[in-house]
Amino acid sequence: MLKSVKVLTLCVVCFALAACGGGGGGTASSVPESRTGKFVDGPVEGLTYESGSQKGVTDASGTFRYEEGKAVKFSVGGILIGQATAQPVMTPITLARESNPSADATTDQVVARVRFLMAVSEIDAAGNMKIIASARSATLSQQIDFAAVSDQTLGTLVAQLGSTMSITAITAQTATDHLTGSLASINDTVPPSAPANLATSSVTDKSVNLTWTASTDNIAVTNYWVYRDGEKIGQTQGTAFSDTTVTAGSSFSYLVRALDAAGNVSQASAAITVATPAVQPAGDKTAPSAPGNLKVTTFDDRRDVSLAWDAATDNVGVSGYSVYRNGILIGQSATVTTFVDTTTEPATTYTYQVEAFDAAGNRSAQNSGVTIKTFGVTIIAGGQLQ
Repeated sequence: MLKSVKVLTLCVVCFALAACGGGGGGTASSVPESRTGKFVDGPVEGLTYESGSQKGVTDASGTFRYEEGKAVKFSVGGILIGQATAQPVMTPITLARESNPSADATTDQVVARVRFLMAVSEIDAAGNMKIIASARSATLSQQIDFAAVSDQTLGTLVAQLGSTMSITAITAQTATDHLTGSLASINDTVPPSAPANLATSSVTDKSVNLTWTASTDNIAVTNYWVYRDGEKIGQTQGTAFSDTTVTAGSSFSYLVRALDAAGNVSQASAAITVATPAVQPAGDKTAPSAPGNLKVTTFDDRRDVSLAWDAATDNVGVSGYSVYRNGILIGQSATVTTFVDTTTEPATTYTYQVEAFDAAGNRSAQNSGVTIKTFGVTIIAGGQLQ
């Protein structure tokens, strides 16, 4: 009996030490904090959710529980609507941004989710949504890829879930308007982050094309405002903008701000200064004429061969001449029509040709050429030794 008491006492002590971290100065492993969030595409009642140990079905306010720092996934029956790192407010945009960081209320995978949820819900006058019972009891075998779903596939699925509304009655614009209206009704006072990495993708005398990195928001970024020299000149839902109202030969300062559905505006991005080039002339595609009357003018014992030719003509102007020996470029001259070749070898035959070029890079045909043999002072074709 005494031995049994000792064993029982030892067990109690062991459990006490374990509860206190084993007595070795350690701390018990921390359990992720449970928080309350809200799913908004309405809000939506009847969505199944799971985040760590937190599981359940959203209530009439779209409320769900999640573990801090963990992902939460939402389903209708066995159909996964999507999953993303849990936030206080989750939307179809939040889910789509796990794979597409620039997703907004008009992005296809967002629109597909909204159309589906609208089709399988009862929606009251205030925009509150309640998943119909037949959809909640869908079999676990049902699946859909909202990133690449067709109208036909979506319509067939909705019909199988017992919806009384045809998917064709919910257009993309209807879905976007519904989601945007829901987001605007949220009491959101948190502005998006400032756009980053503002830069130019191209600059001409007529346009400046800008790009930047998407902002983030506790709910969703809806638009970006673009400013030039402190004045708002346009807006876009994407992360690129083309300013086609610039003047040539000028300097401009650009910055961008992000906007969410509640009207909160972010801090400005870092500004950049862009200089547009001067007006570019119409392209010159006309080549000069071929230089005429190429000839050898002098030939001496040092094997230097001096060439001369008649000037070429051009619609704008000749910039220079290229001299070829046996088909290989050996030198250029500016607008002068002479050239001296000092690199010849003895008793060697050479054929010279010349072409003209202009400032636009157009090149003439090569002239007919002249051929000479060094130290023999022999003109074989074209020109005459003088």
